[in-house]
Amino acid sequence: MMTIKNALFLLMVYCGCTSGVGIEVDGPIITTPIDSTTQVMDTTMTPKDTTGIKDPIIKRNIKYLALGDSYTIGEGVPVAQKFPIQLSKIKFDAVETMDVKIIATTGWTTTNLLDAISREKVERDTFDFITLLIGVNNQYQNKAFSIYENEFVTLIDKAIAMVGSNAAKVIVVSIPNYGVTPFAANRSPEKIRIEIQRYNDYAALIAKSKGSKFVNITDISELASNDLSLLADDKLHPSGSMYKMWVDRIAREVIEILK
Repeated sequence: MMTIKNALFLLMVYCGCTSGVGIEVDGPIITTPIDSTTQVMDTTMTPKDTTGIKDPIIKRNIKYLALGDSYTIGEGVPVAQKFPIQLSKIKFDAVETMDVKIIATTGWTTTNLLDAISREKVERDTFDFITLLIGVNNQYQNKAFSIYENEFVTLIDKAIAMVGSNAAKVIVVSIPNYGVTPFAANRSPEKIRIEIQRYNDYAALIAKSKGSKFVNITDISELASNDLSLLADDKLHPSGSMYKMWVDRIAREVIEILK
């Protein structure tokens, strides 16, 4: 008769020979040994953590129109130094390319600029933003201030129409004080300063009333009184260095427009 002790011994031997995971099939028992290094695959679907991941910036092709006179066309400086061209070369986050159209000629008054816009037949909602700098020749040619008052309003209204009636996309740039230049040394510099200020005050008022932006660069132009490197060879118009200083201010508004 088998004792209890012998029975337990036989049971232990049997279990030791079949350690593992048993799979019962029609035939012999197949065993898969359990290895302590075996990793269990977690098939639970866990959503990815997108915290802090920003949507990619969509680059756009921008159309920019620069309206004005000698200051916009860049009298006396190479093409690359004109302020509209310098502005277009800035690497704005949302911009792939920036196409620049300039409607400006040295000596133009508000009347001349209005005529040119009519000849160009620019359509509504054509541009992404516009800069407008005009009026110095109205002052220089002693035109009646009332002409500027009436025509500047018409000009800014036309500019607003060309950016799809979004007035905030129009940037009015102040008129420089050319009274500080050697060119104007014998032309009553203080009178020039006062009259230019009158034009600028009016332009700022109209821009604000329309919802457009106004960028004051007149104080920058006055730095030329102590630094002739800020003037072109004609000792009247800005050099590329001064235009760069203008662009630094104008670009802040362009960044807001392109957001």
